[in-house]
Amino acid sequence: MAIKITSVFSMRHLFLLSLAMNISLILRTMYEREHGLNWLCFEAPNGHLSQRTRLSLSSSSTSATTTPIYAQPGGDSIINLARGDPIMFERYWRQMGDKATVVIPGWQYISYFSDVTNICWFLEPEFAKEVVRVHRVVGNAVTEGRHIVVGTGSSQLYLAALFALSPHNASEPISVVSQAPYYSVSVVLLIQ
Repeated sequence: MAIKITSVFSMRHLFLLSLAMNISLILRTMYEREHGLNWLCFEAPNGHLSQRTRLSLSSSSTSATTTPIYAQPGGDSIINLARGDPIMFERYWRQMGDKATVVIPGWQYISYFSDVTNICWFLEPEFAKEVVRVHRVVGNAVTEGRHIVVGTGSSQLYLAALFALSPHNASEPISVVSQAPYYSVSVVLLIQ
């Protein structure tokens, strides 16, 4: 049984809905203009970019770099997500406290090579097992006969995928050609 939309909503209803939405948009624009707010763009009412103040975040983490978080005069914050730094989750992990504490013995990960028998020698075997376990429990990915690609950025992930999918017995690595701007993977420095 098909229900016609026209039997539920008449043209009159749609017209009134459209009118109400337009009036609310006009009223919101007037309100924001009166209060010096500008929700349509990032510019302040006088046409200049609003001055940003960098927040100083005290952290007990050993991370040498943090993602800049800027506070604007209105109390809004801007988080730079361009680099993929997940600092926006910091509050959650702080609230988790000791539940999220990981203890790594100093002797355990001294070598750069975590598993020399694996083509992805820098992938920790325990981490790989946990990735497979999580995907098996959640059921959102096929893991049998697949490679786990690890990296901290899109360039590293792309190169890790190429590395994982390259033939094991190749005489040289796969050549990567990319359009500028690019990050060179094997930079040769000539010192004269």
